[in-house]
Amino acid sequence: MASKNGETVMDYPAHERTYEGFIDFSKVGSISCLNILVALSFVNMEHGILAILFTLAMLITTAIGLAFRPKGYVVGLVQLILGLVAMALLA
Repeated sequence: MASKNGETVMDYPAHERTYEGFIDFSKVGSISCLNILVALSFVNMEHGILAILFTLAMLITTAIGLAFRPKGYVVGLVQLILGLVAMALLA
């Protein structure tokens, strides 16, 4: 917060940037957690190699998601859908 003539003035553009960054990080982080759950289910289904590959792909999609804001979460969402389809086919 800045000071102007003894009064505190809120820096709204900085506040908006911080809020948007938090929302973007929350989206990417939530989808990454769901991808981890899919990888753990692959382990439970005795497909360990697939779980390792899925986890490595999750790390890459998380990095892409954080780099390409605000629509970066779509890459992780695609991986999540592909993982769920693979789980359905392997079950």
